[in-house]
Amino acid sequence: MKKLKLNKHLRTIWVIEKGLFICWLIIGIVLYPYSRMGYFSSLAHRNHEVSLFQHRLDMELLFLLELVLMAAFFGLKSFVAQQKKDDYQEMSCRMKKSKKPDIDEIQMLETLARSYKKKEKGWRIAFLCAMVGIVFHLAFIVSLFGI
Repeated sequence: MKKLKLNKHLRTIWVIEKGLFICWLIIGIVLYPYSRMGYFSSLAHRNHEVSLFQHRLDMELLFLLELVLMAAFFGLKSFVAQQKKDDYQEMSCRMKKSKKPDIDEIQMLETLARSYKKKEKGWRIAFLCAMVGIVFHLAFIVSLFGI
């Protein structure tokens, strides 16, 4: 079987995807817990007393940022799965039309296309759930803080 080449745009998306994942981890594992304890607020306002309102708003905006990063990550994963599914389907169609179709390779490509179709569906569902979370969280922020 010919070696599958990764398109340049898929490489770029892969790099962006990994960057988003790292940012998501940094926010979730490092920034969110320390912010919850008020660590950054006390550093930024050593001479001032930080209001509970400001601290709560900062926490909600940080959580919203994490949801946006999650949605972008899931959206990119869904896009990549769709591109790979389309590539495998196209290769399968080309092999079927060739003079000497290899049935084993065609079946393997069709199996890969089906597996990427399932992955695409799963990532799309995760993306939609993250988007619903963003909408609900924005509604919560607006109702709680009156922004």
